[in-house]
Amino acid sequence: MDVLAEKRTKAAWAALLFGVISLAGLFAAFAAVKDFAYARASGRWAQTNGVVLSSDNTDFRYAYHWQGKSREGHRISFFTRGFIGTPPPTKPGSMLDVYVSPSDPDTSVLVPGGSGRRFAVWIAFCGAIVFTGVAGLTRAMLAFDFPEYGDLDRSSDTDQNSLNENTDENDQRWQDAYDEDERYNDEDEWGEPLDGSSDLQFDETVYERLKPATRIAGRR
Repeated sequence: MDVLAEKRTKAAWAALLFGVISLAGLFAAFAAVKDFAYARASGRWAQTNGVVLSSDNTDFRYAYHWQGKSREGHRISFFTRGFIGTPPPTKPGSMLDVYVSPSDPDTSVLVPGGSGRRFAVWIAFCGAIVFTGVAGLTRAMLAFDFPEYGDLDRSSDTDQNSLNENTDENDQRWQDAYDEDERYNDEDEWGEPLDGSSDLQFDETVYERLKPATRIAGRR
């Protein structure tokens, strides 16, 4: 397997991993929204009597009678409820109040209500998971489409140093060209300054150059 193929394989696995993370965050957010919706609605649910069947650490069940049918439940409170204050009795055979959903009698809870603050914290946590997953997925897809993408990251320091050196060299070239242009603007075609100090010398030089031609013309 060549280097590019190996990089593409790693990028594909990374994309799969971050994709799963994104989906997990979305699923957790959906579950939190559903739980909070039930929790808020449970404050208006009908109340009935129930009895504790078992209270093991891994199996808490209670029974209640609703619409002529005996039903069982296990939920003490919803996840977004948080603090429940005084817990309901858990000793088998104890009587307790059960709140039943009118639209779904098999859904019940012992402590109704939900906490908006707890829900907000959970949604923020889920959002962070989704953001991390999407960011990683985007990077992995870039690495898959452009296998040299990772090499650019590893050589960023070297490239930055080279860029700084080239920038300094270009700046020096521009400065030299600017100085040369300024010097040319301040001098005439014979290299003399244009401040008027060499006008006389310039005239004498021209005269000396034209003198032989004038003598020849006079002889003719």
